[in-house]
Amino acid sequence: MKEWQQFLLQLEQEWGAEVIQKWIPTLTRFDAGNIYLAARDSFQISWFEEHVRPRLKGLVNANQRPIKVHLGL
Repeated sequence: MKEWQQFLLQLEQEWGAEVIQKWIPTLTRFDAGNIYLAARDSFQISWFEEHVRPRLKGLVNANQRPIKVHLGL
């Protein structure tokens, strides 16, 4: 998904590649309005919710509809 990749590139420019690799959960699947991520553990989920989730408010698809990010283990 192009929008997710652009979002990650923006975070990588701010935080560095190591932070992204360590703290961003793995993309498992996506469709036009949803992104599904799999975290390694509950600490990674907590970090994501605190640092990344607030920045997702402006994430929209090509049709300008919000993209929902689902996070699980």
